[in-house]
Amino acid sequence: MAEDDTHGQAMPAALLDRTFVKIPYESNGQTHFVRSDGVAAVQAEGRYSFLYHDDGRLFCPWSITTTESRLKNSSFIKGHRSYLINTDHVTSFERKKDNGLCFFDGNAYLDQVTVSRSYLKQVRKSLGL
Repeated sequence: MAEDDTHGQAMPAALLDRTFVKIPYESNGQTHFVRSDGVAAVQAEGRYSFLYHDDGRLFCPWSITTTESRLKNSSFIKGHRSYLINTDHVTSFERKKDNGLCFFDGNAYLDQVTVSRSYLKQVRKSLGL
């Protein structure tokens, strides 16, 4: 059964069944939240991480390990030891000799993420390649 979106159009059941996680980010001394489905990628930065979102590069208090754990049932996949990639935001993929690149056209804050050799097979499978 499909529900109506805010414009009165029926949303596909597949979109209704997708779960998202509220991910915290900090700005101006406050903690805010974004939906995981709006995040293109997560980059590790020591014990913290950065979220690449349409609103910018956002500082997240979660480590990459915590973020990966909390997003395990979503469209995020590890593409590099420092990056989680949201495959729903990948617009193209380029295979190099023993690694690859995921591209994110339309995100002003993120052009591409390198996919390391050790994660290449999993990323390609997630992208349907």
